[in-house]
Amino acid sequence: MSVSSTAAAFVVSLRTKLQARSALSGVNIYLVAPIDTDQTEFILLLRGRIVGSQDWAALGRLRREDEYSIPGVIRVRQTIGAADEQTVFQAAMDRAATLLDEVVLQVRDSPPAVGDQTIEAHVAQIVYVPMVEPEAWLVDCEFNVTYRARVS
Repeated sequence: MSVSSTAAAFVVSLRTKLQARSALSGVNIYLVAPIDTDQTEFILLLRGRIVGSQDWAALGRLRREDEYSIPGVIRVRQTIGAADEQTVFQAAMDRAATLLDEVVLQVRDSPPAVGDQTIEAHVAQIVYVPMVEPEAWLVDCEFNVTYRARVS
């Protein structure tokens, strides 16, 4: 039996699927943090440690189930300019929520297939972190993608 990382396979497949979504056209989707974090918006699929477990069945055929939580972040920057600051804040929050919805829909409707079977996948632990910069609102939307897969 060959051994492979379901966490790596899951996140690489998720990136490919997200890049194919028409609603995310023009949005950069990275595995790890880009050098240039001053972009208007991007999705980062690996913002920290991947935490998980591998469990083996005690009876019958030795089956393994992997369960991992993969932390990601969406960053949106909206320039204030001549617009009202509150309007720009709302626009930045709305755009971050829209991008998050695309991730949620992808994971819910067509999760990456890893191992023998992806049993469950969902987005959880969503945290919005709004920040103000000179002349701009910056919103980070942190989230975890959690999945469970049967491997053998």
